[in-house]
Amino acid sequence: MRYTIRLIILITTFVIMLILRKTNRLTKEKFIIYLSLLLTMTALPIDDLFLRFSSPESYMNYYYFYTKPKEIVYGKDSCMIRAIDDVGRLTNIYLRKEEGSYKMNYGLQSETIKTTNFYMNGKVDTERVTGTNDYYLVVYLFSNNDPIKIHLDDGNELKLENRGTLYYGQMYIKDYSEGRYIYINGSKVLI
Repeated sequence: MRYTIRLIILITTFVIMLILRKTNRLTKEKFIIYLSLLLTMTALPIDDLFLRFSSPESYMNYYYFYTKPKEIVYGKDSCMIRAIDDVGRLTNIYLRKEEGSYKMNYGLQSETIKTTNFYMNGKVDTERVTGTNDYYLVVYLFSNNDPIKIHLDDGNELKLENRGTLYYGQMYIKDYSEGRYIYINGSKVLI
């Protein structure tokens, strides 16, 4: 779908340029310059400038029709989509919420505020969605020990998914500030 819209824009603009060139309203030099700009714009995600989505699912259907959303975590001004692609790789996609609809961030979707490595076999990433004050916690832990319990300092428990020896989970952090921490099986970890 994404490439269909780009193709329609490209063809329509090219036809208009050809008509203008044939009627001598566009010089040869300007035609070549505009054609170069048009081809450059086709390679860039110009549709991101005007597309808005009513839900994270509709975004996924448009951009990642081959990738299934596994979990969607909603924040105040954003959401984080945990998705699995067609070969089983996990990925996080962050969307901003603007005026009741979802929009892709240009460039960097999120920035890692802090990474905490623990037990030498796992890590906790604190991510801030670009253009918002929304923070998400992403935990990866390799362990053969069951069960693993993780909760935030305010008592909210992090749901973990077990993928063999890899446990992972994510959650929205309301009111993030430096000095917050989580408990992993009773051990305090700064986030």
